[in-house]
Amino acid sequence: MLKRIGLAIAMLTAQPLWAAEVVQTSNNRAACIGCFQGFNTGLGSLDSVFLRIESYQTRFFWVNTATPGPVTWTVDGDSIFRLFSNGTLDTFAISIYDTGTVDVPSGFTAHSANVSGADVFQIDPSIIPVDDDVLASPNFWELSVHFGGPGFYDGSDISFSNPDAIHVIDPGGGDERWNFHTYTLTYVYTPFPGVPEPSTWTMLLLGFGLIGGAMRYRRREQPMVRFAF
Repeated sequence: MLKRIGLAIAMLTAQPLWAAEVVQTSNNRAACIGCFQGFNTGLGSLDSVFLRIESYQTRFFWVNTATPGPVTWTVDGDSIFRLFSNGTLDTFAISIYDTGTVDVPSGFTAHSANVSGADVFQIDPSIIPVDDDVLASPNFWELSVHFGGPGFYDGSDISFSNPDAIHVIDPGGGDERWNFHTYTLTYVYTPFPGVPEPSTWTMLLLGFGLIGGAMRYRRREQPMVRFAF
């Protein structure tokens, strides 16, 4: 019985190692970029890092034709995103694909195509910078994610069923005003062993009490030896 109680106490006092997470979300519309803080090494050891990117994009084009009718558009390509921290740390490619049809009248008309794509990428934890501004300001960013095209920049990933009548519009400015991206950065880490919870101390004291009671009970059960003279 003493062995079982001792084993129970050992299980209670041992500090288990479990996985914990820090999740940050960000987005960029127009010329903004997604920004994140580095990993706070005071929390524990960083085991793995995941970045989810969701991209919503718009392609603008105009049609100049004398014959009205349907025009089918197809967007098929990869959009490039880069992770920065005093230089490029990693590069990711998200597959963007969609197709649709628009009915165009004769003459000069403008149209748009909405497309999207998403993916999750695993990042090498060793390249993640340390969050060295934990106490100073929550608005200090060690990491940023940038959209690198292509898209409306060159029209390289969009095609049409009647290319002779199609012209791709360049919105101008060279920014991302027509795109929207959301980012979720997840740090998975093993916390450092901490101080036991009050409930753990209570169970520990209870276990010691059980051991003490069991030992006293065993002493009373020991047979008495009598010597006859």
